[in-house]
Amino acid sequence: MLWLLLIFVVLHLLRKKMRAAAALRRTASEFANRTAANSSDAADAADAADAVGATEPTAAIETMVPCAHCGVYVPQSESVPVVQGVAFCSEAHRRLHSPS
Repeated sequence: MLWLLLIFVVLHLLRKKMRAAAALRRTASEFANRTAANSSDAADAADAADAVGATEPTAAIETMVPCAHCGVYVPQSESVPVVQGVAFCSEAHRRLHSPS
């Protein structure tokens, strides 16, 4: 009896998942048809997005370096540098790592 209940639950979940996937495909298809029909509107929207993107400043990408003591990556500008290309996330880790 327990096996029948288990089979029923599994089949129910599979059916539910298949219905959700079909609904997602249907929505994506409707969206593609709508955007193809309004291609001039889509081009205008893309031009507007490009114009907005051109006025917004972009963040500079910074190199991340691993701490030689704990291995956590920190931005190079925030790291505690030491000679020979070794960097640390904090002054405390630099002191802990040093043999002095």
